[in-house]
Amino acid sequence: MIKDINELLEKIPIWKKLVQLPDRLDGIEKRLKSIEDKMSGSGELCPYCKQPTLQLLEIKPHKLFGEAGLKVGSYKCNNCKKDFKKELE
Repeated sequence: MIKDINELLEKIPIWKKLVQLPDRLDGIEKRLKSIEDKMSGSGELCPYCKQPTLQLLEIKPHKLFGEAGLKVGSYKCNNCKKDFKKELE
């Protein structure tokens, strides 16, 4: 009886698409997650991987000049996962 039901369902064109939906949905969710991860950065280009996925972690005063000097930003790239610091203007 179940075999008969399966054979009938296979004859319905939309059924083939419905059967493929879970795999397609998994693929779409993975691609969306990848896009969201890339978009979660500051938009500045990473000097290592050249992707706009930098995340500013903190800003500290300059070690020698304090608040009078340039500030130093700590960054992490959401794409290549590298951490680095750079002076801010």
